[in-house]
Amino acid sequence: MNNRKTIKGYLYTFEVLIAVSIFILAFVFMYKTAPLKSNMEISIIKQEGFDALDYMNNNDDLPRLVNENNEQAIEDMLQSILPPEIFFETEICTSDCNKANVPANMTVISVDYYVSGYKNQYAGKKVKLWLWV
Repeated sequence: MNNRKTIKGYLYTFEVLIAVSIFILAFVFMYKTAPLKSNMEISIIKQEGFDALDYMNNNDDLPRLVNENNEQAIEDMLQSILPPEIFFETEICTSDCNKANVPANMTVISVDYYVSGYKNQYAGKKVKLWLWV
């Protein structure tokens, strides 16, 4: 009789171990894929791009460079302002912007920043900034 209770105890313990193992395996398989990028991350990247252009505008660098049509200098300044994991492309344009260097197979965030002029010269251009990770 005592031997029978011991065997039953071992079987119940074994059943509990199997149930816990199945639960852990199911949990691991459900959550093993990495979550997709959230919209919050996209909005943070967009805000960082806008803030970088706004910082350049407040220092009068952006209007001057737009007036000179110096796209490379804008990109060099953005390189030092934006985090290194964010890739970007800029274009100075009036209406339609050329997005030749923008990847087509990634999630790309777009920021438009309008520059009216520099000192007494009217520019009426926009700086189009594409951002991706």
